[in-house]
Amino acid sequence: MKSTLNIFLIWIFYILLHIVSGKRGFDIVMESLKCTADPKYIGKNDCFIDKSIKQGKANADLEFIHEIPTLTYSLTIDALRGNSEHFTLINLQNADGCAFLEGKLDGNLVKIYRETLIQGGNFPIKCPIVKDYHLELKNIVVDVEKFPPYLPEAKFVIKAQVKMEKVLFLEIELNGTVVQKRKIG
Repeated sequence: MKSTLNIFLIWIFYILLHIVSGKRGFDIVMESLKCTADPKYIGKNDCFIDKSIKQGKANADLEFIHEIPTLTYSLTIDALRGNSEHFTLINLQNADGCAFLEGKLDGNLVKIYRETLIQGGNFPIKCPIVKDYHLELKNIVVDVEKFPPYLPEAKFVIKAQVKMEKVLFLEIELNGTVVQKRKIG
């Protein structure tokens, strides 16, 4: 009985130490990235995951051949746990894309998503997106320190649809997995 209590206390201490130290016990691994663009609006369209590191590095190279004065977007983040339980973390429909670019939207995951894109290169931070704008994002790695101390293992899909005046001109799909660095127990 005493040894069980000691093991339990050591386990609690380990969890608390892990949370306080700021080191997350999980990684977010990006596995695939696909961008589908309307060639009337986006000329160059190259999106991929560089798998030279375990977590993967997202890259995007897009050239806007049409000015985008305002935009709306839909964003979903879905997760699928090992027991096939599907749940939606975010489901934004027809959100103000200019407000997103300017950082005026609520929601922790949306803010993390925006900050990650901005740190990856020359992501636009306001409307309009001018004609011939060359968007280049290089080697984006997810900073797990921006997330809560614990995320369960799960596969995830992030889907974004970007529209100008109700015309869909860009779709993005990112697939990945949250994996635990070490098992407890």
